[in-house]
Amino acid sequence: MNPLKAVFSEAGLFLLLCCIEILLPIFAVESPLNSLVFWSLLGISLFYAIKLLYLVRYHSFIKWVYILLFMFVVYGILYYLYGPIYISPASGERMHKLSYTTTILKSLSPLFPIYYYSKRGKITSEFIQIWIIPLFVVAVIFYFDQMQAAMLRHLMDDSVTNNGGYYIASLIPFAMFLSQKRLIQYVYLLTCLIFVIYSMKRGATVFAGLMLLVYFNNSLLGISIKKKLGFLVSFSVLLFGLYYFISEYMMENLYFLERIQDTLDGDTSGRDSLYDDFWEYFLYRATPLQQLLGGGANYTLTVSNNYAHNDWIEILVNQGILGIFVFFMYWKSFFRTAFRTNLDKTCSIVIKMIFIGYFAKTMFSMSYTDYNIMVNLCLGYCISRIDTTKSLTI
Repeated sequence: MNPLKAVFSEAGLFLLLCCIEILLPIFAVESPLNSLVFWSLLGISLFYAIKLLYLVRYHSFIKWVYILLFMFVVYGILYYLYGPIYISPASGERMHKLSYTTTILKSLSPLFPIYYYSKRGKITSEFIQIWIIPLFVVAVIFYFDQMQAAMLRHLMDDSVTNNGGYYIASLIPFAMFLSQKRLIQYVYLLTCLIFVIYSMKRGATVFAGLMLLVYFNNSLLGISIKKKLGFLVSFSVLLFGLYYFISEYMMENLYFLERIQDTLDGDTSGRDSLYDDFWEYFLYRATPLQQLLGGGANYTLTVSNNYAHNDWIEILVNQGILGIFVFFMYWKSFFRTAFRTNLDKTCSIVIKMIFIGYFAKTMFSMSYTDYNIMVNLCLGYCISRIDTTKSLTI
C-alpha cells in the first residue's frame, strides 16, 4: 500500500486526527483548537457508532461495547444534571462534570469507526504496518511529556513514576504485524519493554509482561521444530538484552530497586485500605437501591475521596449490581472473541494479548477509560476479520 494513501485515506485522516488530539495539549496548552479537535474526534466516532448499527452486520463483542458505553453515558448524563462537583484526587483541582462521560467516550468510541473502516476494507494489515512508526513516535512524545510532568511534581526526590508507560505498553500488539520481519519485531519489543520498565509503573510492567507471555506462548504453536529453535534463540537474545538493561539500571537507580522490593513485599500503594472502605460501604451503608443501581457516576469519590483503582469495585459502587452484570457480560463476550472464534494467527494473538492485558488491568487500574487509539486500531481491525458465521459457542 502506498504510504500517502494510508495517511490521506478516510481511515488515515481519522488516525491523524487522533494523533493531533494526543499531541495538541503538549504543544498548545489551553488552545481553543484542542477543544475543536477533541469534539470533532468524538463526533466522528459517534457518527460511525450510529452508522454501524444500520449498515454493517457487527460482531457480538461490538454489541456489548455499545451496551457498556450506553450504560456509562446514561450515568454520565444523570451525573452532569444532578451530581456534585468533585475535587480531582490527582491534581487537587475542580473536576468538570462532563469529563466523566467524555473520558469514557474518548476511550471506547473510536473502536466503532476503526471497525467500520476495517469491515469496508479501508484498514488492512499493510495499512497498520505503515502506521506503526507514526503511532510509536506519538506514544514516545506523550511518554516523555508525562515523564517531565512527573519530574516537576517530584523536584525534591527521585520517586518518579510515569503513566506514559501504559501508552508504550499498548504498542506491543503491533509487533504481531511485523512477524515477517523477525529482527525488527524483536528490536521493537525490546524497545517497548525498556520504555515500560523505565516508567517505574508496576501496573504497566505487569500489563506488558502478560501480553508478552501470550505472544511467546502462541508464537510457538503450529510451527516446525526448526522454527521453534530459531524463535527460542532469538527470544533468548531479546531476554538477555532486557536482563542487561535491568541489571545496569538497578545499579544506578535506588528507586527502581525500591519499587521491585515493594512488589515482592506485596505493597499495593494503599489499595488494600481503599478496597476495605468500599466493601464496608457497599455491604453495610449502601441502601438496597444503591446496591442494585449504584450511587451514580464518580460516587467512589463521595465514599472515599478517591477512585477504587479496581474496575469491578469502581463499577459496583457507581453502577451497582446492574453495572457489574453489564461489565461481566462485556468481558465474557471479549473472552469468547479471543478464545472461541476462528481467526488467522496474527489477529488471534493480537486479541488474546489485548484481552489478557486489559482484563488484568481491571484489577488495579481504570481499563475502560484507557483504550487509546493504538489498542482500538489493533482490536477493531482484528475483530473485523472474524467470520461471524463460524463463531463457536461456549
